[in-house]
Amino acid sequence: MQKIFNEVIENTLPVFTPYKNTENLFSRIFRLISTNYDGTNDPFLSNLTYSLVCDLFATQEHELTNHSSEFHSAPNYIKIAIKYMDQNYYKKITVNDIALKCSMSPSQLARDFKKYTGLSIHSYLLKIRIKQAESLLVKDTTIPLEKIAISCGFTDASHLYKKIREATGMSPGQFRKKYY
Repeated sequence: MQKIFNEVIENTLPVFTPYKNTENLFSRIFRLISTNYDGTNDPFLSNLTYSLVCDLFATQEHELTNHSSEFHSAPNYIKIAIKYMDQNYYKKITVNDIALKCSMSPSQLARDFKKYTGLSIHSYLLKIRIKQAESLLVKDTTIPLEKIAISCGFTDASHLYKKIREATGMSPGQFRKKYY
């Protein structure tokens, strides 16, 4: 835990917006602590705390991107596109699907998206998928790579393996060992 905390602090200022799972983890940890329970060396409490930190770590980069001044001045349809990708990253979605949701032409949306976020739509969606996969890799080491791949919107385990290696310089197994 200390190693992960130090990496977050050294690399960027931590800014987090909890997802529903994160809020659930907070509640479970709080319930354990509020019962005057001495959780010292308790593997269950340790696992919950670790899961919480992993969720926060996985959302950190995404949240920092969303708080840039360019993003706040972005048109509403860019925010709709981002929200749609954040909520549907695990599905097979295309630029056309996103453009339809935003009532925009795919080419105009792609140009504007890059202008306001600095990333292509494909790159942004891939970044979300990779961060979700990283979170699952360390949250539960018993989840098979194939299952993580499918749940994060990758076509198969080899595609996920390739993208994790490109993003981190490590194989998924090495990533798990480093952060678990």
